[in-house]
Amino acid sequence: MFNWFRGLVRPRIYQFLHIPKTAGTTLNHLLAAQFRPDQICPVHLWSQLLTLPRQQLEPYRLYHGHFYYYLREYLKVPLITFTFLRDPIERSLSHYEHVVRDPAHYFHERAKAQGSLAAFLRDPVTRPMIADFQTRAIALDLDPVAERAKLSEEIPVERVLESILPEDSQREQLLERAWLRLQGMAFVGLVKYFEESVRRLFAQLGWEIPSTIPIMNVSSNKLSRAGLTQEEKRLLEQNLQLDLELYRRATRYFNERHGLHAA
Repeated sequence: MFNWFRGLVRPRIYQFLHIPKTAGTTLNHLLAAQFRPDQICPVHLWSQLLTLPRQQLEPYRLYHGHFYYYLREYLKVPLITFTFLRDPIERSLSHYEHVVRDPAHYFHERAKAQGSLAAFLRDPVTRPMIADFQTRAIALDLDPVAERAKLSEEIPVERVLESILPEDSQREQLLERAWLRLQGMAFVGLVKYFEESVRRLFAQLGWEIPSTIPIMNVSSNKLSRAGLTQEEKRLLEQNLQLDLELYRRATRYFNERHGLHAA
């Protein structure tokens, strides 16, 4: 499990499946030392990637943006994929605060007007920014080209891709697909054990292990698990059922594989 890449022939093409708020800034900094600058795809969002000519993509050996699992279908090449998961409640709180804090985010004004996390989670427009986001990033099969064609130029395609929720009847299937895909990845790390995960990732991929692992882009979130209201806790748990189960499975596997503390 997590090592199918060993039989691939060169050139190897890597994807850091970067789920928002999973210590990606630090990991991307460390990954940059493993490749020449011209081997790293310079864009991080689908709205940017779709503007690049196909021939421009050929030299790239690392994709590290928010492209999720459907990048492989778009590129139509084998990818050595690795990702990091984070405690779903902590990740969700951080993601929500990023939306509130960043004026460039397409839901910033709406979130500010709502005024609370509970309102954000009750709103069917903004709720998908939280609802089982990690599971969907891994399990959904979407076509960014087709979605982009439906939109006017001023609407970023991310707004559509990140808003698609499964039907209730498909939720269990989505969870199992995400778990199966995680098991097929080259490596799955946990933000909870970030330094240990980075060292094991680099060792498994045959890269020189960093002597120091800095912690970058750490935001001082105002929200914390301890400070949530009962309604916020209920809404979060209701919207994170798949993510919580996927994270439980991934944590147990990581602990068993690497001999760390019990989940």
